[in-house]
Amino acid sequence: MVLCACCVLFACGAFAVAQEEVPVFRFEEPGQPADPVHENRDKGLMAFQDSLYDVAEVYFKDALKACGTTEPAFGEVSLLLARTYLKRGKKGDAAQAASILDAHGATSEGLNDIALSAQLTFARAQCHALNGEWARCRDLCQSLATQDIPLETRREAILLCADSLANLSDYSTCVQFLNNYLQEVPEDRALVEFQLRLVEAYIALGQNQEAQKVLDDAVQSNDTANALLLDLHRLRNLSILRESEKAQKLYEEKLRPKLPGTADSHWWNAVSAYADMLFAEQKSQLAKSAYQDAKGLATNDTELIHALSRLTRLQIKEGASNNAGNYLEELKRKAPESPELADLTDALARQLKEAGQYNSAADYFQKLIEYPQTRPEVRFAASLNRAQCLALSGQWEAARDAYLAAEKYTDKPEERANALVFAAMVMEKVEKPTNGSSAVQLYKMAADRYPQTADGTKARLQQAALLAEQSKFQEAAEVYNQFEQEHPDDERCEEAKLLRGVNRRKGAITPAAKSSAADFLADLAPKCKDANRADQAIFEAYQAWLEAGDFEKASNMLTKLVSKKESLLHAEALFRRVMLHFSEGKIGPGRDDAKSYFEERGHNEASANELHIAVGDTYVNEQKWGEAQAEYLNATNNNVKPELLPLAWYEAAFCCYQMKNYPQTITWLEMANTELDKQSNLSADQKMLRGRIHYLWGDCLAMQSKYEEAGLEYQVARADAGDSELGWNALGRQGDMLLHRAISLGNLKNDAETAKIFKEADQCFQKIAENFMKTGQRYHPLALKAQYRLAYSLKNQKKDDLALDEYRKIYFDYRNYKGDKVPLLSFYFENAVVDMCEILEKKGDMASLDEAARCYDLLAKQNPMSGTARERLKQLRKPNPSSETKPPEPTKSK
Repeated sequence: MVLCACCVLFACGAFAVAQEEVPVFRFEEPGQPADPVHENRDKGLMAFQDSLYDVAEVYFKDALKACGTTEPAFGEVSLLLARTYLKRGKKGDAAQAASILDAHGATSEGLNDIALSAQLTFARAQCHALNGEWARCRDLCQSLATQDIPLETRREAILLCADSLANLSDYSTCVQFLNNYLQEVPEDRALVEFQLRLVEAYIALGQNQEAQKVLDDAVQSNDTANALLLDLHRLRNLSILRESEKAQKLYEEKLRPKLPGTADSHWWNAVSAYADMLFAEQKSQLAKSAYQDAKGLATNDTELIHALSRLTRLQIKEGASNNAGNYLEELKRKAPESPELADLTDALARQLKEAGQYNSAADYFQKLIEYPQTRPEVRFAASLNRAQCLALSGQWEAARDAYLAAEKYTDKPEERANALVFAAMVMEKVEKPTNGSSAVQLYKMAADRYPQTADGTKARLQQAALLAEQSKFQEAAEVYNQFEQEHPDDERCEEAKLLRGVNRRKGAITPAAKSSAADFLADLAPKCKDANRADQAIFEAYQAWLEAGDFEKASNMLTKLVSKKESLLHAEALFRRVMLHFSEGKIGPGRDDAKSYFEERGHNEASANELHIAVGDTYVNEQKWGEAQAEYLNATNNNVKPELLPLAWYEAAFCCYQMKNYPQTITWLEMANTELDKQSNLSADQKMLRGRIHYLWGDCLAMQSKYEEAGLEYQVARADAGDSELGWNALGRQGDMLLHRAISLGNLKNDAETAKIFKEADQCFQKIAENFMKTGQRYHPLALKAQYRLAYSLKNQKKDDLALDEYRKIYFDYRNYKGDKVPLLSFYFENAVVDMCEILEKKGDMASLDEAARCYDLLAKQNPMSGTARERLKQLRKPNPSSETKPPEPTKSK
């Protein structure tokens, strides 16, 4: 409780009114001669009572001149003039009042009037109060309180003494002083004045229960102003005591209707306390309304800032960012240096950030950065938050620049390094992994500038890691080496050495460079304190030797790991050694290692299934179909890699097909196909596998003479395999099935349907031949096969001339071919010659027979084992028979 000037003036006025009830002088009796002292005094009193203080001053001064130093007139007029100055309250009036009182004290001949002397002392105490000299005021008032003086003067002295103690924050003495008087004079007519001050002192001491007792016992005042003050104190105290229901009822029903439209300290204290209670109880709407009321009652900037800051926080809490911004702008205009401004701006910016309004948040963080009163640590945090908001809004380069700017807002190396690392992380996200030059440079900058900080150290490692991601392995290895030189005692130094070796391996081009990396890694392994890292070094050395082509040393590295059964890489090494043995053709050792793997790890892991497939492949190469099938089926039992399961089912089906169990083959092909159907977005390899599945499915059906069904499977295989060799093979097999069906129908004399199917078969063969002709691969086995099938189809359609044309193409291609051996060419050449000669012999004319003889002759020379060619050539070279003699019957080709 601090006494303001208006309180002092109120005390002065109350005292003056009391004294006017008992005039200092009586008017002269009529008929007596005029007295200038009395006359000026009376006129001055009338002016004083009419609040004409300037006029009263003139009369009292004239009366003072007229009375000289004669007492008691000198004392009484001095008192009246001093009171006039105190009541007027202009600048310097308190000093003038003190001067009048000092002059009286210095020149008075002595004053025997105790009451008047006390009043002069009280006036001097009022001067001290107006000048803020509370200790001097207290001392004078305490002295008056213990004297035997008129009750009115003593009462006013005690009240002013309480105000002085309050302004000196000596509330305990104030309480004691007031309670002592109230016990002495319990029925004082000014009791409410004492109770009001006692409540304020108790509240200041935090003794709110005591304050409430006083308020509960307070007398009913007929003075409207004092009654209102009691209610305001009640509201304030109830709010502090968190009696929310009572406080709310009091405010809404009695006080709010009387709310003044101007500043008032008593109203402010009460309404502000009420609003603070609602704020603490999170009654946001009521608190907002109360703070809006308090805002209009504020008597100084501190009170106004309190209301505005709380209103801003409430708006932030409600997410009303626009309203919060408006209050914040008002606060900035009223108190641009307020520390609340920075805190509230920070809170609003963070709220906007959490709400996803990143651009607005970035703007407020920028304002926070620019405020002079923003604390350095807050400014740095704001700069980081602003950068993050810019990044979240997709303004990557602006975010990078903001992080870089944050470096200058702090003197702490760790925070500076942190800002640079964040800038690098932003660019790392933006740039493609293969072109992250900006991020690399920023990490380098952080590491170079702040090598002793945690972020600077981490930045060097990240610089190297990013170079490795960009496949700049040699540069990465150099940076890891730099890290080792800069931080030889760092716990990550051993890991950096390992990564240096790994990147040396990956960056090596020549076998010699690979071998050098392998030596480095192998030498590092026994020096590693961490066992897992040592094993990793050995494994990387194996990789390097393998890439260098030194399989023996690679195998030695694997053997070291295999011998460490407790190693995390033991199983992986055993798996790799199996694969290495198989790649070198060491089938026995490979199978032995695979058996060891299964004994140690079981059959349920993905690697186990891969091994089963690999072992099965070795049995396939040996055409041990039963053993191979068993391995493939083992891979289907508990497979954790979905992509392996269809392959395992297919391979098992292939073995089953080789053993001519076609129904079981189809069952397993269905299993493989079902597993592929479970997967979405098949890769190219998976589509090719599905093509192989349907191709083999077609073969099974074809072997069971189910040509139409087989043709449909080949059609699916063709669609999946596309223009690969498998795809063209599938198209050829589709044509074969059509050809089989057409021949079968032809035997049944279904001419229309037969012709249609023959045509479809021919189209398949023509498409294959044309494709390889266009690509310059006319001697490709598939092209030759398709050309032969087309000729054979035409021959079966009785289109002998067209068939001859196709057979002759095969014949002349073979005769004129100058290249290396063409796969399958001789097989199709032999069948083509036999089929072609069959047609020529059937024609029977000499030219045709002569052509047939030449063809058989070439076939006999190229393939001495061809008994058909030699026999037919022998028959055709006999002497020409008579016209009645028929040529020998041609042999049917297979």
